[in-house]
Amino acid sequence: MKKSKFTDSQTMEALKRAESSIAVPEIGRELATNTTIFYG
Repeated sequence: MKKSKFTDSQTMEALKRAESSIAVPEIGRELATNTTIFYG
């Protein structure tokens, strides 16, 4: 299994921010990742 680039807490924080109406592309830029992780 491939090791994740982010810790579980980082992933949860990103998801919470997405739910609180912060634009997903903005979160993707901050984390330096592709926005498709939110839609996969």
